[in-house]
Amino acid sequence: MTLSSTALPSSTRRHLDLYTDRLSVWPYTWTSVAWFAAAFVALSALFTIAGWMVVTWFEPTSLGQAEAELNQWLEAERTPTLNRAAEIASLPSDTPVKIGLVALLLIGFPLIWKRWHDWAFLFAALVLEVSVYGLSSWIVGRPRPDVERLSSAPTESFPSGHVAAAVTFYVGLALIVGWHTERRAVRAAAWALGLLIPVGMIASRLYLGMHFVSDVIGGLILGALALTVSLWIARRGLAETVEENGGTLPDDLEAFDLTEN
Repeated sequence: MTLSSTALPSSTRRHLDLYTDRLSVWPYTWTSVAWFAAAFVALSALFTIAGWMVVTWFEPTSLGQAEAELNQWLEAERTPTLNRAAEIASLPSDTPVKIGLVALLLIGFPLIWKRWHDWAFLFAALVLEVSVYGLSSWIVGRPRPDVERLSSAPTESFPSGHVAAAVTFYVGLALIVGWHTERRAVRAAAWALGLLIPVGMIASRLYLGMHFVSDVIGGLILGALALTVSLWIARRGLAETVEENGGTLPDDLEAFDLTEN
């Protein structure tokens, strides 16, 4: 539900102003840091166990052989045009691109929406995703597909960091846009971008020989979990900030479902 502050009682409007107070309210507290640390440990353990199960149990099965054969088939079907298209589709999750976009949004979000909430949420989700991906992929150590790889990466195969980052960043961006506008065309465009980029990322990483199907599925799940956990922690942090400042948060008031006026 999207709320407009002008439709609320005066006492609730005061709490709403405090709750979304432009640049002064940071959505995370020291308690939030502890929650993120716990989430990092839990998710790293989850994806390490999942990766071990994929390597130990899934790979030797007929389905495991089938996904390896898919990579070989994709290698045989390569063309210069498809190679270029796959390289372009993979760019949105490349590290320099992500760093550049996050830096731009650090300036753009506060200028446009006059608050830190959105950037802090997206940045924290990305940090959580990258941290879990980096540790779990290193521990699992799954080799990449045995085909010619048209890209390079210093890490291992499971889960797909590119796919996880695409879900975390671009779906997260679509969520943020939806919090700030009720215009259907704008929301539709944001969600089209948020869904098409991860789909293109999946196709490109498979085509480029960088991942198995099970790797990109793991990346999808990791990205979704990083977003969900970060949103939950941010909402708790904002509610805690309001409480510390003497505000009483109405039960139906959501931290990240507000339209700025």
